[in-house]
Amino acid sequence: MSCPILTRLALGLLVAAVPPAAFAAGPCNGPGPGSRADARQAGWTNLVPENGTGQAFTATRARITGIEIFLVTGNPREGASDTLTLTLSTHRGDELAEVEATVESGQAGWLCFPMPEGGVDVRRGEALVVRVRDTGKVIFGWRYGDAANPRGHALMLNRANPAADFAFHVHDATAQPGS
Repeated sequence: MSCPILTRLALGLLVAAVPPAAFAAGPCNGPGPGSRADARQAGWTNLVPENGTGQAFTATRARITGIEIFLVTGNPREGASDTLTLTLSTHRGDELAEVEATVESGQAGWLCFPMPEGGVDVRRGEALVVRVRDTGKVIFGWRYGDAANPRGHALMLNRANPAADFAFHVHDATAQPGS
């Protein structure tokens, strides 16, 4: 199919005029704070609500579009699944977002939780907390390692553990490349 040169030029100008952030990006793309705990470190903890599992961090961007955690299937069960709930809140406990993901037993690695309505607005430098819990089936865990995030720490049994960080990454998919 032939495309006249003027049509091709007009389409090229239209595409060039659209800013890069306007192109669709996954919610777990883009810059933001995090800790990529070494996968060789064997530390992980289950996600039962009573464990109070979480990660404190400092926002480096004004928007959060997605949060990833490194998931471990600690107690595999054939044909089983569980619903994981991720909550983002201020350090005072004011909830900013809560999202769920149903995960099949055996899944492991980075799991993305897209924030509702395309993202959550936060203040740069604001202390935030991400918490993850399951329904009590004790299938999954969250990998952690030695502290690597200078602006945060792991929360275990609802207490700060400054010697550890959970493997997580916070994203702002609306950010301009290189910003």
